[in-house]
Amino acid sequence: MIKKSYIKEYFKTINSIKNLDLEKELNWGFYFSHNKKEHLINISKNSALNKYDFKEIVSCDNIYYLQIAKNEIHTEESLFKRCIELYKFSKNQGIDRFDGFDVEEVF
Repeated sequence: MIKKSYIKEYFKTINSIKNLDLEKELNWGFYFSHNKKEHLINISKNSALNKYDFKEIVSCDNIYYLQIAKNEIHTEESLFKRCIELYKFSKNQGIDRFDGFDVEEVF
């Protein structure tokens, strides 16, 4: 699970790395990994993920990665809560791993 200290450090450095204003709406991507593509395809259709945009499923070394995203504003605390929510979701759905997040400008 992602630690609060990681998110705090991420917020400290992200503006200088990507030149993003974290007080504005951004596109937050969240990632899951699993050893079966079909399982991630089924998970991507789960009603609990309806508030997210499905981005893609890619493979690397026989592991599949599902990316979902949502345009929103996050604070350190709200992002931590979202990660906990998605971590619990992944455990409840039998997904091998919740792999974290990334952020980019809204296009």
